[in-house]
Amino acid sequence: MIQVTKFCMKHAELVFIIAALILLFFMQADETSSSLCLFNWLGISWCPGCGLGHSIHYALHANFAASVHHHILGIPAVILMLNRVRKLLYIHKQQFI
Repeated sequence: MIQVTKFCMKHAELVFIIAALILLFFMQADETSSSLCLFNWLGISWCPGCGLGHSIHYALHANFAASVHHHILGIPAVILMLNRVRKLLYIHKQQFI
């Protein structure tokens, strides 16, 4: 258990991004699910980030039309997160050599 905690602390960014991608892949993407948007909770109808989670979900499922419909930056966000994971894995691989 201590080894897992040490690994998570040392590689926190990598663990966080992978966990976020997994959670977004398996999230409920229906319109009736509750929102985590602070602006929505405050009663403000417009938010620049609303729909980004759904957009990433659809991009991870290769439904690109639905992804763009929900938020235009969903596909670039997925590309950036996957690229960052690749770079972090490469950096950590080099440390072990």
